[in-house]
Amino acid sequence: RFHLDGQDSADWRTQIKTVQSGDIAKARHKTAQIEDVSHAIPSQCPNCLAPLPDVPRGATRIKCEFCGTLVGPEIQE
Repeated sequence: RFHLDGQDSADWRTQIKTVQSGDIAKARHKTAQIEDVSHAIPSQCPNCLAPLPDVPRGATRIKCEFCGTLVGPEIQE
């Protein structure tokens, strides 16, 4: 047994078993959402129309190298 000050070790034990069993991969649904957001970022800056660099994985905003505008995902309806 192990103890973390102020925390229930049973909760940690459950989490560790989830990781060891491989079931943690089922909880990774947010990765697809992040990739969807990166694809929604435009290829041109909306302020100066300069081309934007490729969006790094996991980024939700990117900075225009020319005017400094922070560009986020386009609103898609």
